[in-house]
Order: sequence, then structure tokens, then C-alpha cells
Amino acid sequence: GSLWPRRLAAPAAAPLPAVAARQCALCFDLLARVSETAPGYKLLAPNFGRLLESAVFPALCAAPEDANDWEEDEEEYLQRTLPTDSDDATGFNEELFAPRQSAANLLGLLAERGSTGGAPGGGGGGG
Repeated sequence: GSLWPRRLAAPAAAPLPAVAARQCALCFDLLARVSETAPGYKLLAPNFGRLLESAVFPALCAAPEDANDWEEDEEEYLQRTLPTDSDDATGFNEELFAPRQSAANLLGLLAERGSTGGAPGGGGGGG
């Protein structure tokens, strides 16, 4: 079965297991890598709605443990959950496998690519 329906059906206090969280983050990173290319973007485009609804949005939703993490250390929580600002479009970080951060990076990349009609965006030539 799918990871996120199980996550959404779990009791509110049940965090995503560490291995599953890492796998989920890596999946988002892989999708971001694929969508960096024009053929990859076109391949994923017909599934964007379903991908956003069933995977990205649930990953972005706050969970009860987020409130506790925020109370403990606001700065660490933000570093762990906000999209990264690096040269790597996926936001891949070997020391951090956070589904929320990877989902936010993927969403940002898809939004950027969508605004340029699927062409690579960013620091290149104008459009």
C-alpha cells in the first residue's frame, strides 16, 4: 500500500517511522531530480494533481509532534522543515532526511518549472 494513506490513517500521536521517513524524503528527491529535465517534467506533468494531493500535501501538513519540536528549539525546527536554499534543486542533505523539507523542495521546483512552461528555470536566460 501507499505510504501516505497509512500515515494519514495512523493515530495522530504516531510519528512516521524513521526508515519510512527517510524513504519518503528520498522519493521526493528523486522526483525533483527527474523533473529537472524537460522530458522528466513532461513525464510527471499528467500526475501532478494526484502527486500533490496524495503525497506532497500530506507531507507538508503539521503533525502533533511538530508542536513539541517547535517548543523545544524553534531554530532547529525551521532548519529541519523549511525548504533549503542551495544549488541542489532537490535540497538533498545527507544528514537530514525530512519528508516535509523534501516535499517543499519538490513543490517549489514544480512551481518554478510550471511558471516557465516546463523549461528549466532559475539563474539562466530570460523567458
